[in-house]
Amino acid sequence: MSNQHFDVIVCGGGPSGITAAIASARSGCRTCLVERFGFLGGAATASLVVPVSGFFFNGRRVVDGIPWELIQRLQAENAALIEYPRGHISFDPEVYKLIAQRMVIESGVHLLTDSLITELNAQDRHILSIQIAGFTGTWTITSNYFIDATGEGVLCRKLGIQSCSKASQPLTLCFELSGVDCSTALLKTHIHHNGKQGQRSVCTELREFLKREHSNGTAPDFGGPWVNTLLHGDRLAVNMTRCTPAADDEDSITRAVCQMREDMFQLVELLRSHYAEFHNCSISYSAPLIGIREGCHLEGVHTVTENDWNADSVIPDPVAYAAHPIDIHHPYDDGQTLLELEQPGPISYRSLISPVYDNLLVTGRAISVNHSAHASTRVQGTCMALGQSAGTAAALCCQSGNSVHQLPYSLLRQHLPLYSSSESQ
Repeated sequence: MSNQHFDVIVCGGGPSGITAAIASARSGCRTCLVERFGFLGGAATASLVVPVSGFFFNGRRVVDGIPWELIQRLQAENAALIEYPRGHISFDPEVYKLIAQRMVIESGVHLLTDSLITELNAQDRHILSIQIAGFTGTWTITSNYFIDATGEGVLCRKLGIQSCSKASQPLTLCFELSGVDCSTALLKTHIHHNGKQGQRSVCTELREFLKREHSNGTAPDFGGPWVNTLLHGDRLAVNMTRCTPAADDEDSITRAVCQMREDMFQLVELLRSHYAEFHNCSISYSAPLIGIREGCHLEGVHTVTENDWNADSVIPDPVAYAAHPIDIHHPYDDGQTLLELEQPGPISYRSLISPVYDNLLVTGRAISVNHSAHASTRVQGTCMALGQSAGTAAALCCQSGNSVHQLPYSLLRQHLPLYSSSESQ
């Protein structure tokens, strides 16, 4: 690929980056989407985080637009199941990759897969270009506007405008089990997450068994366990490994990943030896990317906190609404704190922009948000809504030539499919 110029470059092809790129391209901007893997989907497909959460609040859908279009297209392929009333969405990860790819390409996005961002060039208050490394070498691409949808805030990190939480949540290495008998009373209800809002969705019997084994020293640290249908065949998505390394130390993260892979096999062997449902199962796939619940965040114009969601608080510039409970996994034990929201929590446009850069937007997990609020905003449905907002904002700025700080919120609001508490469904 020769050096090219774009109106908008989106870095990261996860749930938030997909919707950002589509929104930008559909608005008429020449858009490039840069993804480090050979497929799209991020947390959904690279980290195997199933189900998708954050679309519904107390039975009412609060995320619409491009994110819901993706879900509907998955449904049309018999590859998504909406678990009412909670609205968690089970899906087939391989079909997700295909539908996401189709939507991006159909929108006219210039897609670059297997591409790593190695350098960033900025001057004064503007990012000028990024350098990409791929199969064929390295090249530089320039743009008027940039969107950081990498999850870990890769652009923010290179610019020095992010901070890492000191109260991090644990990592998880999710995996797929095949050959599981899902027809028994133990599993047939627990592989569907369709209970009431805020209700724990773990399989209680498996959890109590693993807690006993852990107390006896025969089971490693674990979380949940959460087991979820992958819709077709005898496959389950499993979320149960747990480790908390230093978030900003590569050696510590590497050791954690290696430990969780050991733990994955140990935990499955315990299940296989004690429960008939797992006697013939095998680990058929482990996620190529660890599931990161919390990492670093943009130091934004506004930092969203849980106090912003109190009944007497007002956020004047919402671009998405958090619907998931404040869900904090304890870093050094198997505990979990779930705090229900009284109403969907507004997320400000100002939490997507830096006070010191005029052509950068951040979306997804790395927006400017504190530890508690992040425990709600981090889920995929919310990140997808944030992505559409960031892509739309970048397109509107590109059309007017404004900086991201000069974009009138009233104009942006006109182009967003936002939830309104006054509207009935």
